[in-house]
Amino acid sequence: MTDSAWRRIEPLLPAADGRGRPQRDHRQVIDGILWRLLTGVPWSFPGAGTISPTAGAGPAQG
Repeated sequence: MTDSAWRRIEPLLPAADGRGRPQRDHRQVIDGILWRLLTGVPWSFPGAGTISPTAGAGPAQG
């Protein structure tokens, strides 16, 4: 992701509130999601645990 694209997206993401596990770097997560979407690699590919729980957590929390 380019720096200019990141500057547009970053303000839309939640800040860490200090509760629970430390969050992954948002830019790394979004880069991982975009990589998976662009390459077509299935979510069940080894190592997906770093990306898929974070990606799926947002909408389910309401």
